[in-house]
Amino acid sequence: MLPFLLIGLGASVKRFSKFDQWLLFWLVIGPLPAALTYAELPHTYRTLFMLPPLAILMAAGVQTFFSWLKKKGKFLTWLFLPAVVVVTILFFAKAIHQYRVHQQVHQPWYRQAGYERLIKYLNQIEGAEEFTITNREGEPYIFVLFYNQILPSTYQAWPQKRLAHVDIKAGKTEWQMFNYTFSEEDCPFDEADTNPNHIYVSMPDCELPAGFEKLTTIDFLDGRPEFLVSRPTSL
Repeated sequence: MLPFLLIGLGASVKRFSKFDQWLLFWLVIGPLPAALTYAELPHTYRTLFMLPPLAILMAAGVQTFFSWLKKKGKFLTWLFLPAVVVVTILFFAKAIHQYRVHQQVHQPWYRQAGYERLIKYLNQIEGAEEFTITNREGEPYIFVLFYNQILPSTYQAWPQKRLAHVDIKAGKTEWQMFNYTFSEEDCPFDEADTNPNHIYVSMPDCELPAGFEKLTTIDFLDGRPEFLVSRPTSL
């Protein structure tokens, strides 16, 4: 699509209508959300704002090129349209395969697929009163809220929110939401804890302290372990 993007961009600059001016302005300011941040870069989500003008310019490039071909003859036109349709379908099919099949098992370490099984498992532990979960696989509080169907207004009214980067730099290692404690440590065990109703979720390579028992391991979709679930044993 790069040739059509360049053709569409050239046509937009040449035409320079009010819509084109707005489109080009949108394209220029699109990278700002990513450019003004410094953590977790490059970040795909922060560049999503650029997609609409890029898509419009690509479509304009296809239309401009098609109009030029029509002047050259119907034969080229009939060759061009099926080619664009077939290539677009192939791109779409590849994207679906990457999303639904390939990325589920190929380097799934940042897919966070285990959180659904983790939250459902935690919810079925009888007598569980507290949960301490490592933050090292992303932001688990999001999945706690989602899979427990907590209303956004309930979370928004909660006095404490996730740790910002400045909080972590200041030395804070954990925060609490409801009966969940979220820790920046890989192995957030309290070795003095003897409450068997306090459930700990750590990285899978953590060594359990004395007095702790393993409950289960939550795996990635490719079978490798993602979380270790444990708890203290009562004295």
